[in-house]
Amino acid sequence: MYTWETEESFDMFTYDDTRIFSEFVCKFLCEQEPGWFTTERLKKNRNNRLYLDYVQHKAGNTLAASYSPRGNEKGLI
Repeated sequence: MYTWETEESFDMFTYDDTRIFSEFVCKFLCEQEPGWFTTERLKKNRNNRLYLDYVQHKAGNTLAASYSPRGNEKGLI
């Protein structure tokens, strides 16, 4: 029986595997709800839609989490 607690569960999927899945989900959402979601990287072209970023999903890349403090004097979110 498989459970998430098993040690081998952490090595089931590669970055490439999960990137393919993430790309599919992002493109599907953009096709289903183009007024809500986009994969457009340029903020000026997003028109207030939620940016779905599957491109950054690969080994060695770092991402800012939602509500991350910004690198400014006050560290605002």
